[in-house]
Amino acid sequence: MRGMHFGSRLRAFESNEKGSMTILAVTLLMAAALLGGLAVDVMRFENRRTQMQNALDLCVLNAASLRQTLDEKTVFRDCVVKAGMTGTITNLTVTKGTSSKTVSASATETLPTMFIGLLGMNTLTVQATSSAAERVGNVEIALVLDLSGSMAGSRITNLKIAAKEFVRTLLEEDVNNRILITVVPYNGSVNLGNQLAAKYNLTNVPHNTTNSPDLRNIRCVDLPDAAFAGTAISRTTAMPAASFVDPVTFYGEVNAFLSPTSRGAAPVMDYNYCKTTPSAYAGNVVQLPGFTPPGEQDKVATPGKRIEYLSTFIDSLTPAGATSIHKGMRWGLAFLDPSMNSIYREFIASGQMPSALSNRPLAFGDPDVMKVIVLMSDGENTTDEFINPGYRSGSASPSAPASQRSPMSTIWLGTDGNYSMFHSGRPQDADHYVPHLGTWRATPWVNATDTGTATNLTWGQVWDRFPLGYVAWQFYSRAGISTVANTRPIFRSTIPPATMNSQLQTVCNTARNSNVLVYSISFEATVSGQTELRNCATTLSRYYVATPTTISQVFSSIAGNITKLRLTQ
Repeated sequence: MRGMHFGSRLRAFESNEKGSMTILAVTLLMAAALLGGLAVDVMRFENRRTQMQNALDLCVLNAASLRQTLDEKTVFRDCVVKAGMTGTITNLTVTKGTSSKTVSASATETLPTMFIGLLGMNTLTVQATSSAAERVGNVEIALVLDLSGSMAGSRITNLKIAAKEFVRTLLEEDVNNRILITVVPYNGSVNLGNQLAAKYNLTNVPHNTTNSPDLRNIRCVDLPDAAFAGTAISRTTAMPAASFVDPVTFYGEVNAFLSPTSRGAAPVMDYNYCKTTPSAYAGNVVQLPGFTPPGEQDKVATPGKRIEYLSTFIDSLTPAGATSIHKGMRWGLAFLDPSMNSIYREFIASGQMPSALSNRPLAFGDPDVMKVIVLMSDGENTTDEFINPGYRSGSASPSAPASQRSPMSTIWLGTDGNYSMFHSGRPQDADHYVPHLGTWRATPWVNATDTGTATNLTWGQVWDRFPLGYVAWQFYSRAGISTVANTRPIFRSTIPPATMNSQLQTVCNTARNSNVLVYSISFEATVSGQTELRNCATTLSRYYVATPTTISQVFSSIAGNITKLRLTQ
């Protein structure tokens, strides 16, 4: 009986559920406490991480500011202390460019836990990273403008309006001289002007002692074929200056004397390879950024003044001559090359360029700069001409360096204003031709009484006085020495448009490969010109077709595109 009673009690205990909720409650209470403790530790972790992140964000921003000139790491560490950040800085990196600065930092801290140590996690690692960058985009632009004779009339008028608006759009908020615009006018050549040309090793520079015609600012270059490779144009390599000569003018091959003082004998300056200009600061000469006469830098001291100064320069441009797009493009690229920095510094030292440009132009690969060429033409490359060695312009002084002297000609000036020319191979008693008489004699013509001494002219002095065609006809053809067609090549050589187009595309390819953005504008250009301009642009979207009524919109679109890229690059 007793065993049966015990078994019954055991079964009753087994089936009794009293107190089971208490055990569950205790278990749940412990879990809740653990979760609460976890929440507290997580909250402490997140609060500390937020504090650390906020401190890092603030301090990298302070250190990355371009407006402060103190050491970036010193600024950052001082900021960290003042922010009360208790973590350990594990990394601090400062990267500086010419007009940009990036500061990156990371920090860590070991935080002891209060509750979740029960789970074996005695510490939590708090980490934060931050980076800040400030950039002011630099832009360097070569504005390469066609000023050939076909630009006369409404084209040049509307181009000036468009170009001035382009300048205003880009420069009006450029307080720190971050945007540089070099204007490169071109026709059959590019006139550097006497001051910029003096920075290069030019030979046979046009010269006369009377300044009539005024050759003081005629400084174009007959670029050798090798000059169309690369980006820079050497300051030390000897390059011949384009001679002052009219290769075009000719008033009919009549078998009669044409007086040297007649209209047909005088050179037409508009036909010259390199157009005369009143000064080195106005007219069809290259205008470097902020380039002024010495001591007049106040004229470009503010964005508004720079706009006004450059606009006045643009208004001084005049169309004349042929078209050599390849030369305009070549010099445009050269003026973006960092080798120009030496020239900038020399002009800064003479008070002719802003001191803020002492480190410009920047390198092609510099991430802080965007380089741009805006190339405009209303035509196509026309045959290029240059005076052959041995007939070039230059100083008439025998004491001048050989590279600067003009070769002596075989033409003599008499005291009465008439001329004669020596021809080898003729009999000694009749080897000087006298055009105004149409006769030969043994000595240079002096005057009717043959008293005094004739003056032997240099070839430069000959080109000052006569078009090439006058010399070919009056001194050769009428003398029975040679035809005009056969005489011209004695003095000058030509480069066909096909070669010029090839050289243009070589420069365009070099520009693209150097990360230069090329915008090209066909301003009512010929079919051939359109093709070359389209092929020169960086992309098809950067090639524009313009008319006199749309040229302003085209330049405005390009200016807007440049501004947008500057802000987002």
